Amino acid sequence: MTVEQYKRVIEAFASGEIDKAEWVLVFGNDSGNWSYRGPDYTEERDDEFFEKGEAMGEKYGTPDGYVDLVELAKAAGIPAEWC
Repeated sequence: MTVEQYKRVIEAFASGEIDKAEWVLVFGNDSGNWSYRGPDYTEERDDEFFEKGEAMGEKYGTPDGYVDLVELAKAAGIPAEWC
């Protein structure tokens, strides 16, 4: 994700546009995804929620793993660079 995308995600969580009780941004080593954790989640409906997560990625962007740490820090206003 880019700095601009992370800024939008930060603002969306802060404003409640993205519900913190329903969504988690998951980071892995090489990638990431949106994971729905809301009260109506069930394993039987996992495919439906996977599709919702895909839609969140299309709307807000999807993490590129640990390399996004610099972009995320910059979005939060922290000067950062990769070593």
